[in-house]
Amino acid sequence: MSSDTWSDIEKLRRNQESLRERIKRRRQGHKDLLAQTADSSESRSQDSDTNENLQKSTNNLAADPETSDSKLAADKDSTTKIDPDTEKKFQRYLCHHSLEFPMNSVALTKGFMKMQDEQKHPKTLTVKQVEMLLEKQAAQRFLEIDSTKSDSEMTVLSVFHSKLSAVARESKESGEKETKDHEAAHGSSAGTQSKEKSSRSKQHGTKRHASDVSEKRKNQRADSRRSDKSKENKSDAAVDDDIEALLSVKSAKEQDSKRIAEEIQELLGTASIKEMKLAEKFRTMGGSQVKEFCPHGTRPECMRQRKSNYSCSKLHFKKLIKPHTDESLGDCSFLNTCFHMDTCKFVHYEIDYKGSELDPRYRKRKKKSDGNEDNQLLPKLATDADYLQRKMLPAQWISCDIRYLDVSVLGKFSVIMADPPWDIHMELPYGTMQDDEMRALRIQDLSDDGLFFLWVTGRAMELGRELFELWGYRRCDELIWVKTNQLQRLIRTGRTGHWLNHGKEHCLVGIKGDPKNINTCLDCDVLVAEVRDTSHKPDEVYGIIERLSPGTRKLELFGRMHNVQPNWVTLGNQLDGIHLVEPDVVEKFTKKYPDGKVTKPSKQSVS
Repeated sequence: MSSDTWSDIEKLRRNQESLRERIKRRRQGHKDLLAQTADSSESRSQDSDTNENLQKSTNNLAADPETSDSKLAADKDSTTKIDPDTEKKFQRYLCHHSLEFPMNSVALTKGFMKMQDEQKHPKTLTVKQVEMLLEKQAAQRFLEIDSTKSDSEMTVLSVFHSKLSAVARESKESGEKETKDHEAAHGSSAGTQSKEKSSRSKQHGTKRHASDVSEKRKNQRADSRRSDKSKENKSDAAVDDDIEALLSVKSAKEQDSKRIAEEIQELLGTASIKEMKLAEKFRTMGGSQVKEFCPHGTRPECMRQRKSNYSCSKLHFKKLIKPHTDESLGDCSFLNTCFHMDTCKFVHYEIDYKGSELDPRYRKRKKKSDGNEDNQLLPKLATDADYLQRKMLPAQWISCDIRYLDVSVLGKFSVIMADPPWDIHMELPYGTMQDDEMRALRIQDLSDDGLFFLWVTGRAMELGRELFELWGYRRCDELIWVKTNQLQRLIRTGRTGHWLNHGKEHCLVGIKGDPKNINTCLDCDVLVAEVRDTSHKPDEVYGIIERLSPGTRKLELFGRMHNVQPNWVTLGNQLDGIHLVEPDVVEKFTKKYPDGKVTKPSKQSVS
């Protein structure tokens, strides 16, 4: 008889444990929903049914004398065993963003119990149980514990919210699946347990009715408190919005300050009368004559890119296809600067003037229509008298060896520019000068106050700075010429450079004394211009220097015929004869060199 009773007790205990597990799964589903909505009040209403079922099942066990021993054993082990549902609640409590870490175990226990007191059926945890849970979470790397402290209280340094949130989402999905399984299994087990529950339900019917009535009243009070709280929250939110709107409105003082700042900025951005006169002085007569190149290169490529039968109005290039040209090799690296264009097998280009005023066919038609054989499209060259009438000096030059010229016959200059034939240890199509020969030049006698523009490359950069100091100049700035090829693309195969191909050149700028009437901050220090003949510098540099020091005497050393400019005196051994206009310079030069030839002085005259 006793064995049958014990088997019945064991069977009832197993059924009770199965019921508890199902209740826990259902509660887990409700708690996952609570974690998503972050509403503690809603959690209390969702957990009420499951807590009621758990309470009823616990009352049933208490009413049954045969199961009292098993209940006492479970209560005895509660100090060491922690309910999984309570553990998950504590895990979600750690995810709460209102917690400020680091926190010790006592503070965490108090905060968790305070949150549980607000619920209908709170879960309790001791400090020892909390520390056990913290150690477990730390082992799973969900949080970090301060292991250096030897206090009795455990300290949590930080919590990894992303990991804990991911675990909460997984438990929610598994809880929903288990809830469905529980509902399906509950229907099959209900028939076997209906007889046992019917006898007990008669005994506790009155107790259930009373508990249902009390639960309904509690739910009504909770609903009323939630509605009042929601109304208060809405009113607080409305007040916050009104305050924020008032704070965002600018005051009258702020509006005045903003208006004054805008007026000052407008005044600073407006050009002054002096600036407008200076810009008008250097404006090109007749407007800009520069015409832009098409980025597509050739006219057929332009039409293909535009998907049209007509090309754009910009300048184009056309290929020069000769009998020895092999188009499969591509473009020549040097293009129009190639030294072997007559035999080079690569593709070369020339400008396509078709459709523009420079087209030879257009010139012929224009000549016939005007009835004048002179080409009226070419600009008329100005004479020396025209320059003098404009209060400008015409271009002057002297063909000589600068090493032997007595520079005292030239007078003083405000600006000097030089492109010396540096000895850069490369094969060049012109003669070079040694470093000592450059140092021996009497450049310091040519200017008292002024600027010096010195083109340097490679190893000549350091030598150029040394010459500045020797001639009495102080380096104040630098120009950089970025080289482009005929197709207006950056050069990658320059003719200079021992280690890297040089695609740029530097022009050091030096200053001496206190030059007058200098216009600063007008131009940029970077020139992007096409490469032409060897040592042919961009013409844009003359405009930069003229705007910097307008109307002054200027001297260029080591120049060629393409370098002669108004207001400039050019010296070099590749010029055509001698052309001087200034009377005092002509008188001094004729007196020093009656035959007009600058020769190397004899040893007797030197001594």
